[in-house]
Amino acid sequence: MKDIFRSETIPIRLKTDIWQASCLSILLYGCESWIITKKLENSLNSFATSCYRVMLNIKRIDKVSNIRIHELIGIKDPLVLTVQRRQLRFVGHCLRKAENELINKYVLYTPELSHGNRGRGQPKMLYPDYIGQLIDSETPPTIDDIRAAARNRQGWNRIVDACIPTSFAVD
Repeated sequence: MKDIFRSETIPIRLKTDIWQASCLSILLYGCESWIITKKLENSLNSFATSCYRVMLNIKRIDKVSNIRIHELIGIKDPLVLTVQRRQLRFVGHCLRKAENELINKYVLYTPELSHGNRGRGQPKMLYPDYIGQLIDSETPPTIDDIRAAARNRQGWNRIVDACIPTSFAVD
């Protein structure tokens, strides 16, 4: 792949298409169930930017900002935003299924407090809480609010489009 990405004769648009078809599809397989932590967010965005730098033949020592790299490639959003939008689309799709289908019941599953003992440290974020934070970080909605919002497809699409990354580091 590096030979293709480092090639001077292959246009950038073709390189990005190859990257999306081969690398991105493998990387994002199953991303709908991830909980994006700050560390994972930074890792995803830095991986994508590193790939873009290889495609553009720009080295780190050239001191080109990530924003400029995204402009040259033609990418507006960081990779983590793509993941978060896919997650919201998936949750909306699952919640619009029939009430008795398992995916509808368990997509926002929260385990009982009596299920095992939690280890030391900060409590782990649960998937429904994470989805609630993606929708509204100020006042996260309840599971019932998320279910009600997902039933309206156009309204849910507006929520997905309004999804903004938790942070996008600017160089």
